[in-house]
Amino acid sequence: MRNLLVDKRDQRFVLHDMLSIETLCETDLYGHLSRAAIDASLDAALELAAKESYPIMAEADREGCRLENGEVRVPRCYHRLKKHYDQAELAAAYLPREIGGHGYPMSLWTPLFEDFVHNFGFLWPWASPLSLA
Repeated sequence: MRNLLVDKRDQRFVLHDMLSIETLCETDLYGHLSRAAIDASLDAALELAAKESYPIMAEADREGCRLENGEVRVPRCYHRLKKHYDQAELAAAYLPREIGGHGYPMSLWTPLFEDFVHNFGFLWPWASPLSLA
């Protein structure tokens, strides 16, 4: 099914055909990755964005983000999305595995992040201490 967020064929073309990202799987640093794992990560991120992030944009815009007593307050509908986003460990996917990340190269983390840039209000508060109150 096509979506309005990201064309996964384009993502895969750039990653696999243009960048040959799976050649990174042959290195010590990224040997834990495979083409199947890369494609599964892309599918999971896009599915989360399409099912959880995209549908709540209007609701989030109506409620809006706000600053209260020096803390960023986000729309209530972001709580569920953040829970799923954290469970998928997408925010830390580029961090080394030794400190709890997936150890993805930035060239793979970027298309995962791309799936959520349509909902910038969800991503932006993370630049500040996020309070999900």
